[in-house]
Amino acid sequence: MRIAILCRGILPTQAIRDYAQRRLKTALGRYQSVLASVQVRLADVNGPRGGVDKHCVVEVGGPAMAPIIVRERDADLYVAIDRAADRIDRATGRRIARMRAPRRGLSWTLAHATDAPHAGANPIPFRRIHP
Repeated sequence: MRIAILCRGILPTQAIRDYAQRRLKTALGRYQSVLASVQVRLADVNGPRGGVDKHCVVEVGGPAMAPIIVRERDADLYVAIDRAADRIDRATGRRIARMRAPRRGLSWTLAHATDAPHAGANPIPFRRIHP
């Protein structure tokens, strides 16, 4: 898993880079086998005027899945990175769980309808429901 950090309008200090990289490695470490790349974009929209203007956009992608993008905004850049890391962790977990879950269509019903829970039981009746 490769983590790329891009900064716009922010002085890319080593402390910010290390923090973002450490925080995302912690959040996404268990998905290393599925994810190919992680891109973090940090930006300060208003510049020296201040306000809630620090943006953190995290995009993760893998060879077998569509990209997941999370955007967070806060007055403190570190808080924005934390929130984005938490959200991308949850979103990636949900996406991977959906990819691994069996499809509940007609093929699932047919495959499980013939499996009797014990010997001598009748097969489970099924019908196709059209949406």
